[in-house]
Amino acid sequence: MAGIDSIAAKSQVLSLGLDLQRFDAHRPLMNSHAQGPPLLLWNHRWEYDKNPEEFFRALFLLQEQGLDFQVAILGESFAEQPAIFAEARRRLGERVVQFGYAADFADYARWLWRADILPVTAIHDFFGISVVQAMYCDCHPLLPKRLAYPEHVPQAFRDDYFYDDFDGLVMRLAESIEQVAALRGRSVRPFVQGYDWGQLVGRYDDLLVDCLTTPVGV
Repeated sequence: MAGIDSIAAKSQVLSLGLDLQRFDAHRPLMNSHAQGPPLLLWNHRWEYDKNPEEFFRALFLLQEQGLDFQVAILGESFAEQPAIFAEARRRLGERVVQFGYAADFADYARWLWRADILPVTAIHDFFGISVVQAMYCDCHPLLPKRLAYPEHVPQAFRDDYFYDDFDGLVMRLAESIEQVAALRGRSVRPFVQGYDWGQLVGRYDDLLVDCLTTPVGV
């Protein structure tokens, strides 16, 4: 244990660096959808570890409740994909305003800037790049209290953006849809902008130089 403690004492974790400023070039000059229905976003891979069944099950329930919303379904799909995506496209009908991989980065970025709410249901995610990208574009997340997600929201704001279980997700999502005007007046971008390489590269450089110049065994 002494060896482990010694290593831990001189170790630190660096956040993943992302090119977030790239999204700024596609930010709309004005919020053209501010009066429209809330836009919900899926921008993850179309695979089982992202738990699409729970995501769409929540949307089906909200649809049955008569809540007004639209959904943009982005992300990479493969030859074999969960059947729930085709079912969701059929059941949600005209609520689906985008279905499939974005044509290019500019198209992807515009959808993220346009989206209001990002319900996340993943059961496996090492960091959550797609979540951070959406948050940088001021899409408000609803996150499960697991994986790396709590690291992306300051402690003081976690009650606003996390849920405990599926029932909590449905309840919080319904509240967000009904209160979307208030959400559109708030920003979550400051929570994650520190992951941009422009802010992280100096820390990486300093620590790498320190590693190279520190005598072995120290």
